[in-house]
Amino acid sequence: MNIPILKYDEKGLIPAIAQDFETGQILMQAFMNEEALRRTIETGFVHYYSRSRQALWMKGETSGNRQILRRILVDCDLDSLIIKVVQQGPACHTGEPSCFYRELNGIGEIQKIDTSVQDMLKNWTLKIPISEAQEVELKKSEKLVYTEAIDPRFKDKSNQDDSLLIQGEGHILDRLYDLIQERKSHPVEGSYTNYLFEKGLDKILKKVGEESTEVVVAAKNHDVKELSMEVADLFYHVLVGLVEAGVTLEQVYEVLRERHKG
Repeated sequence: MNIPILKYDEKGLIPAIAQDFETGQILMQAFMNEEALRRTIETGFVHYYSRSRQALWMKGETSGNRQILRRILVDCDLDSLIIKVVQQGPACHTGEPSCFYRELNGIGEIQKIDTSVQDMLKNWTLKIPISEAQEVELKKSEKLVYTEAIDPRFKDKSNQDDSLLIQGEGHILDRLYDLIQERKSHPVEGSYTNYLFEKGLDKILKKVGEESTEVVVAAKNHDVKELSMEVADLFYHVLVGLVEAGVTLEQVYEVLRERHKG
């Protein structure tokens, strides 16, 4: 396997920050060498390099608290990684869901994060997010769900071309909104949209936050294609949030019309 050239330090190591794929919570920071990265990619389970033991190790090899690989992000300078994972059990050897369970307060003291906040993060982290069927749907639907808005069931009865469906004020958004409403009223097994509704508003809002971050990253990278895709992802998740909250697109349009008058 050919791994792109990364900037390892003088000891052949690169910092790797593990982040929960579902919640965005930072779980831990460790180091990888080239072999650890290769094994992570090949096996799907995250491996690190221990500086104290000077040995390769797989996260959860003895504790069972494994990290299942979902995505690897590379820093712009190629000298650090973010490893997005599904965390099985707590990430920290102390039993905490994250190694970052303490904070530095305004007077320079280290204190444990408020229990209520920590419990919330723990509940998020310990969830096994999706079934195998939903995982397949996740990979497909986050890219393809938007095309469902041009499903024949939602077309006007006139024989208009599909290209016409995206014309007019918010037309494609209206159709996508209608489809999302349809999914909420009449669930379809294995649907990613229904998966979001089942998880509830907190899950939907976390996805909105995650997609917003992806939009920022794509914009900063001046990647037009990626930015377009990430904005589409954001639109979709915002629409799911609107349906869940009972807000119609017409209400949003009305606000925009009022602002446009000014």
